[in-house]
Formats: sequence, structure tokens, C-alpha cells
Amino acid sequence: MMHKVTAVSAALSLVSLLACGDDPLYSTDPFQDYEDGNVTVLNGDDTVPIATGQLDGETCLQLTEETCVPVTRDGRYCKTDQGPVDVVVVDGQVKEVVCYRDSDTTDTTVVVTNTEGGVDLPQTANGAVLTFGPATNGVPIEGDVTVDGNNVTVYGNGPENTIINGDLVISGNNARIRGVRVTGNVSITLNTAAILFSVIEGNLILDMNNSLAAENQVYGNIEVRKNNSTLVRNGVRGNLDIQGSGTICDGNYAITDPNNNKTLDEGETGGALSCS
Repeated sequence: MMHKVTAVSAALSLVSLLACGDDPLYSTDPFQDYEDGNVTVLNGDDTVPIATGQLDGETCLQLTEETCVPVTRDGRYCKTDQGPVDVVVVDGQVKEVVCYRDSDTTDTTVVVTNTEGGVDLPQTANGAVLTFGPATNGVPIEGDVTVDGNNVTVYGNGPENTIINGDLVISGNNARIRGVRVTGNVSITLNTAAILFSVIEGNLILDMNNSLAAENQVYGNIEVRKNNSTLVRNGVRGNLDIQGSGTICDGNYAITDPNNNKTLDEGETGGALSCS
């Protein structure tokens, strides 16, 4: 399914916007607080690949004083106008719109304030949203984590701050994972899960249909075992192994890690990776 972001030409044409001399009103840091109206566009442009800002009147991302990009929340990851949203653009067209709140289910927002004793995920509370207070930054969640509720969101503060020191298993439909570091493997075992802006030190295994992985760094392999997955701008140190059919790929690239610090440092980005 294609999703329209009206008046978006040539993947938002951010380069031309900057050339006009207008002061940009957006940030290139995607790790903003979980707030209504926050929108991040994964632009697919190497010069300005990410634009983050607030929606103007819940309909438009204001990039400069003169340029406002209308954003339409629809598709399989969006059922509400509430909460932040990510827009994944490929070749000037929106491939996915990811919302992080689902109004069709019981909406439960849990702010995690202490991760030292582990985290009690409300896994049976469909539509639950987990966010992380600043006191948790850099303090790992020890042990494996399973997300088995439907439409559950884990919305981290960025891979350097929200850390799962183990494996992450996503076994609920329509789960959304954003802004975390996983020191083990990530396995998606039910349909239509999405993981964005994360670091996976092990393997990313997409073992169900309609998965989305965008703007991640994966230091093991990405294994696509089922159909109709979307992979956009992921860095991979290991192999990109596509077994399923209907995979959409754009902007994926090789990474190296000679110092083995599982962080993408300058000079560690390699060539483009193909899904063929």
C-alpha cells in the first residue's frame, strides 16, 4: 500500500530547501520525547536523511518558514492522530507511516523510571506504550525481553540510552520498537512488526510477514525468512539474507566495526547492499 504525503517531491527535496537560504525549523536528531505532534521523516537523501519536527495543526511538518509538508497518518501502522509518527520515504514516495499509539485498543502509557530491577512490560495490555524516563538513560534492562501483546510500542530514548542487555523477541502483532539497543538478537515472530532507529548487536531475524526495519545498525545478520518485508537505510556488518519474496529494499549499506564497540563511528560505513 502506498501512503500519500502530499507535495513531497523528490523525497522532500531537502537539499533544495537548504539551498534556498531559509533557516531550517527541523532537527536531524530523531530521538525526541514521546509527544503528540512529533514527526520524523526518513528521507532517503544522503545529505539530509532525517528531518524531525512538530506538526503544524496536526497536519503539516514545517521545514522552513516557507515550506510545510502535509503528513497523512494512514496505513497498517496508523489508526490514530495521537502520539508521534515516523514517515518512511523511498524514491520520493511514502512506503510506510508508523504511528506509536493505537486508538483501537486499550491505550496504556507506562513511563519506566527504573530499569535496574528489569522492566515489567504490560505484555497482555494490547496497545500499551512504554516510554523511558531520563533516570533510565544508560542503565541496561538485564535479561531477555518478550513483547507479546498486540499493538505494543517500546519507545526508547536512543540506542545509547535505552539498552536491553539480552535478546528481544517480538511475538505480538503490529509491535513497534524504536530507539533501543539490543545486545543480543531481535526476533520478529508475528506479523507487521516495525523496528526503527535502533542498534542490534546480534542478528535481526524477520520470521513473519510484513515486517519493517528502518534506520537501524545491525552488527550481525539481517535474515528475512517470510514475505513482504521493507528494509530501508539499515547498516549491516554481517550478511543480508533474503529468503522471502516481495521484499522492498532501499539505501541499505555495509558497516565495519574494527574496534568492536558496536557503534557506527566515522569511516565505518561501506558500500550499498542489494536484496537480490
